[in-house]
Amino acid sequence: MTSRYWTPEIKRHYKELAEKQEHERSYMRNYMKRARAEGKVKHWRQYLKEKLIREAITNNDKIKKENQT
Repeated sequence: MTSRYWTPEIKRHYKELAEKQEHERSYMRNYMKRARAEGKVKHWRQYLKEKLIREAITNNDKIKKENQT
């Protein structure tokens, strides 16, 4: 016969890991929320929008230089 996977030891270990991961997630979530409110960190969506705008500007500048020569 096969042995049971969810033994009491494995269950306890899994529960500890799940609690640790949830603590890390909540800590990071709260940290990033505070950092965004203070203006230290941008939200990733805002960062990507600004990055696309910067790239579009540089590409337009390159195209203008090529057309002038």
